[in-house]
Parts: sequence; C-alpha cells; structure tokens
Amino acid sequence: MPDIQQLAADFGIPSADARNIDPSSPVPIRMMAAMGTVPVAPAVLISIQYVLIGDPDKGVSAAAQKSLKEMPVGLLVKNIGVSTHAKLLEFLAFNRTEETLLETIVLRRQTNDKTICYLAETASPRILEIIVGNQERTLVTPEITLHVKANPECPAALLDKLISWQRMNGIELEVEELQEAPPPAADEASLDDSVLGDDEEYSFEDEYSEASDLYPAAPAPVLDDDDPVLLLLSFFGIDIRPEFFDQQPAAAPVLEGTEEEQRLASRAAIEVDGQDNVVSLMTPLADMNFQFSLESNDDDWDASLTMDHGDSVDDDTKVSIAQEIAKLTVGQKIKLSYVGNKEVRDILIRDSNKMVTSAVVKSGRLTDPEVAKLAANRAVNEEVLRLVAQNKEWTRAYPIKVALINNPKCPVGTAMSFLPHLHIKDLKMLANNRNVSSVVFTMAKKRLKAKGPR
Repeated sequence: MPDIQQLAADFGIPSADARNIDPSSPVPIRMMAAMGTVPVAPAVLISIQYVLIGDPDKGVSAAAQKSLKEMPVGLLVKNIGVSTHAKLLEFLAFNRTEETLLETIVLRRQTNDKTICYLAETASPRILEIIVGNQERTLVTPEITLHVKANPECPAALLDKLISWQRMNGIELEVEELQEAPPPAADEASLDDSVLGDDEEYSFEDEYSEASDLYPAAPAPVLDDDDPVLLLLSFFGIDIRPEFFDQQPAAAPVLEGTEEEQRLASRAAIEVDGQDNVVSLMTPLADMNFQFSLESNDDDWDASLTMDHGDSVDDDTKVSIAQEIAKLTVGQKIKLSYVGNKEVRDILIRDSNKMVTSAVVKSGRLTDPEVAKLAANRAVNEEVLRLVAQNKEWTRAYPIKVALINNPKCPVGTAMSFLPHLHIKDLKMLANNRNVSSVVFTMAKKRLKAKGPR
C-alpha cells in the first residue's frame, strides 16, 4: 500500500503539494484543492482533484468531481501530457464528451485498454478513425475490434479495415460479439450516487463553510501590502490571495499508534482495492459507470522481464528471458516494450517486426548508452534509425550524430542533414568510409575538399 508521498509521485504531484491529498490534512485545505483554489500548476491540479475524488469527506469528493467535469476543455487538453495518470484519463473519457479532449486521450500512449475500448464503443466516427488508425494499439489490444463493431456509428468500411489488418497479423478473435455482462448488484451505484446518495442534493459550499468553523483562522500573511513582490505582481495584474502566504501549513491531527499504523490509517480512507476495478474487455462498456481507483491496473509481467538486473546478467537469465519473449504475440511484445528492462529491450530491438522495434524506441525507456549503441548498430532496420534521428534530445549528442551518419542503414536524407555538423576529423573518416551510401560518401569528399587542406 503506497504512502501519501508515493501516491503523489505516482500522479506527478510535487511532494510539497502532497498535503492537498492527505486525508489527515484539515478539510478546508483539501476542499480548496478540490475547488481549484490552490496555487499549483494546472497539470498538477487536475491530478490532485482526481485523487480527491476518493477523499473520505463527501463534500471534498463531490467538489473534485464537479471541478474536473466543468473545467474548460482547452485547459484540460493543454495540460494532459505523457505523464498524466491513466486513471485520470479514464475518468475524463467516461465523464466528458468534447471531441478535442477525447482525441487527446486516445492519442496518449499511457491511456489504458478499458478507456480505449469504451471510446471505441461510444465515440464518434472521427474518434473511431483515430483508434483504428493506431495499428500498434489494435495489435496490443485485439478486443478493440469487438467494441468498434458494437458502436452503432461505426462505418462498415472502417470495421472491415480493422479486421483485415488484424487478420494480416494472425489475430482471429474466438468470439465475434461482446458477451453481455452479468446484471449489476442491487446495491451497485455510480460514483456520484455513492458520494451524494439517492435522495439528497449536496452543497459542497455549505460543507466547506461548516468545516471551516471547526478550524482556526489562517495566521496573518507574511507579506505586507507594500511588499515589493506583491507590488510587482500587482503591476502585471496578478492578485495573490493572502492565505497563500500562510507562515506554516495547518497542523495535521495527531494519530495514535506506531508510525506505520499512523501511515496506514491516513491512507485507508482513500485506498481502493484494485481487484474491484478489473473489467473484462469482452463485455459491453457503454453503459458502465466509471470505477474509481488509484492503481493503473497494468499487466502483471514476470519480474525477470521488468526488474533491473544491473550490469552483470548471467547467460542462463538471458536465455530464459529470450525464451519467454519468443512465446509472446506481436501485440504482447509491443506492450512489453513499454515496461521491459534492458535485457528485454536488447532482444526486442532486433525483432523482425518493425512495429515491435519502433515501440522500443518510442517507449521512452532507452538510456543514452543504449541509444549510442543503437545508432551504430548495422543490424537494425532503417525505421529505428529514423526514429532515433528524429529525437532532438538524443541527436544533441555529437557522438550519436557521428554514429548515425556512419551507419550504412541510416536513411540518406537523415545522414545528409548531419553532414554540416561534422568536425574535420570525422569528415575525413566519413570520406574514406566505403560502407555508407555513395551519395553520402561523395558529398563528404566534396565538403572536405571545399574546406581545403588542414
């Protein structure tokens, strides 16, 4: 069970802002975060508000839901990034309908399978085009086909295109239709119902007022009205509320018991059993309510495929990893590339399927030494080298430019773009390298001649 700091790290919340999601913090502090009145970056705020949906105080939970459901779509789209938590994206997909937002969600690599399948079943033809066009995703999650088929707005040609693509890659689903889910339990309720109840209309403003009476007023602000910082901000039209400059955060209630017991007690209120959120992708999702969880529900891979083995890996371990990977389908290999360790990446980057090798490069897990080794590897396919060359962060390193341009597999256009950056010593070596393309070789000799004797 993760503690508050670990939970904050999982959702990209700075440790300094973790008190906003801590159940042991005073209700007014959490309520301000839920209502969006705390001075944090918008990307952090939406993560805080998602976590607060599971807050033990029903007013805080209701306020967090309301804020995320009513936040301007432009602000959400702008602040959804590569590290936005998958469960936050799932909540937005189940509760918002704006096309631009849904498009952003389906294009994110971290979006979970349940979200993609739900949108495949419920979204417009425009969103379906994007889902079906993501060939990598349709191999990773073949069940998408069943949900696309269940969408009444899906064009027949689009469905045929998807089925043909999967058959080309050896995917034949054993079932042709979604299997009806079992009827919901009598006490099953939506997230909103569980928070608000069936017979009451809740006002989180009233709850906030009542809770505020239980806590002393905030101390006087540290900064005076004539403070230079406030005057400068005021000059630019920025009005900072005094309570943001409290001298110290409100003290958390004192919990009895050991440190471990206190930590577990503070987390228990917002901990959700991940098993309650396991959903079969072979059942309809269109009428399903969003199920709150703090877990990503990632696949449970064998530790030998994901755990860092360090610098020394024995031959038996390498053979075992290779045997495990050999059993996987193309889709499973692509999915493993997102979480696999260095040994796994070394094997997958040599896979015969270009989609698998490309997924390794796009995974964001390659280290600088791995990229340098990859750039010089003459056994990899051109697409891998093209993806490496397109990454501006990697090609800032001069040795990677040199390795790419001297690799015979490097696309000619890419190699030519790096020629002006070469030092004289490396230009001479390239001008004598008969393994590279004749176009690159010839141009290197011309540039060397133009520079004159050195």
